[in-house]
Amino acid sequence: MVEELNQTDALYQGTIAHKISNRSDRELKPKFEMSLDKSIPDLATVLNFGARHNPDVWLKHVRLLPHCSELQTALKIARSEDFFTRRQVFQLAQHDAATGVIAAMVWGFPRGGPRGRHEGFVRAFNAVSKFVDILDSARAKPTDAVTSIRLLNDVVSGVGFATTSKILYFTELNFNEGKALIFDRNVIKAIIDRTSPWSSSFPKTRELLGTSYHWYGRAANAYGTYVREAHETAALLSGSMQNVCPSQVETALFLTKARPGTWRASA
Repeated sequence: MVEELNQTDALYQGTIAHKISNRSDRELKPKFEMSLDKSIPDLATVLNFGARHNPDVWLKHVRLLPHCSELQTALKIARSEDFFTRRQVFQLAQHDAATGVIAAMVWGFPRGGPRGRHEGFVRAFNAVSKFVDILDSARAKPTDAVTSIRLLNDVVSGVGFATTSKILYFTELNFNEGKALIFDRNVIKAIIDRTSPWSSSFPKTRELLGTSYHWYGRAANAYGTYVREAHETAALLSGSMQNVCPSQVETALFLTKARPGTWRASA
């Protein structure tokens, strides 16, 4: 996986970079009104990034779904080091898509679900085959990011873009705009906050989201633009740094607004 991230996506190295090279210097300057280089995590940080695992918050899920082997597998790996990293989720997803879907949810919500509520995730775990079918179709015939995330959002009520973008990311889906990236509350806050060092790098995404706290209903429609601008930003930063990949940009956004003490890179 380190090798894959280091390659950074053929799309951003080729097509996206070509589009950027055709822009005028005037178009590019706003993205670098302040230096972003120091806030870019290295690849090891990206892969080792996660949160401490608390097995107690998943007891309700296990009790209600005693025969869900994919959940058991994900929780076993998370318990092995008491810290669940991106690297571990990628490895699980590469071995089995259904396990990867569930592991992405476990990784993304250390409290057992959005706002600590378990009901939506129980329904989602029970419907894991539907998620996998959508992913298989999207992999066979790549489409735009908004279509893919909306299809996943429709599988289970109460499971939205913050969760489904993680599923798309860890199962490594490719869209017309580029490779899937995480797009949750932390990432969005880093984009819409004008004091954030990343705000000027995502002008079109910020325009679609708006700058108020009413962005939730607009997030899915902004996903494709965000993916494209993240790939563009990675390509631009690669002009001043060596091989910056979109996952590094997304992790930098995530870290900008993540809850202190919860999210970090493992030792």
